[in-house]
Amino acid sequence: MFAQQLRAALTSRGRTVWLDTADVVPTSLWRRDIIEAIEAASAVIFVLSPEWLASELCQRELQYALQMHKKLVPVVYRHIDHRLVNPGLASVNWIFARENDSAAMALQSILSAINTDLDYLREGSDLLVKASQWNMRNRNPAYTLRGEALRRAEQWQVFGASKSPPPSPLQIEYINAGRHAAAARRRTMITALSVGIVVIVILAIVVSILR
Repeated sequence: MFAQQLRAALTSRGRTVWLDTADVVPTSLWRRDIIEAIEAASAVIFVLSPEWLASELCQRELQYALQMHKKLVPVVYRHIDHRLVNPGLASVNWIFARENDSAAMALQSILSAINTDLDYLREGSDLLVKASQWNMRNRNPAYTLRGEALRRAEQWQVFGASKSPPPSPLQIEYINAGRHAAAARRRTMITALSVGIVVIVILAIVVSILR
């Protein structure tokens, strides 16, 4: 199977590859597994063929990857009509790995694609996983970013504004929630300090009167 051969080639070059047809055990909640794998991935490779195009599951995976603003790497294994492909994937540069194409050149192109902006993509993936967990916990402020982690995320967001893919709406909402939570903590601290100062002043006045 081409996808398994590609996985082996990438793994031998130090890449961690998750393959849905091999890694989803029958008893697992496969949809959750796929969602988590897409969220954690720096890039998502789609092996294009007529079977891929006809697969409802594959199209749902593509929709979710697009929704999460994932870097997409389309690899054409067998010819398909690009007009039938989701525009979000059709507009990305395709890599051809058909029977008569050079396998070495295709692999090099894939490696080049997934290595471009790798640090940015990895940081974005880590942030997306945290954002998804926060979202699943009803966006509880206790699970927002704070301190240095928040500052790094804010820098990543600014850097990503000119990148492809840019930060996703969920990532942006998560970062903004961290800002709001930090501001709320500061207001609470200022209020507490103000009350403390008032109490100290009042006590000082009382002591002065008693004297």
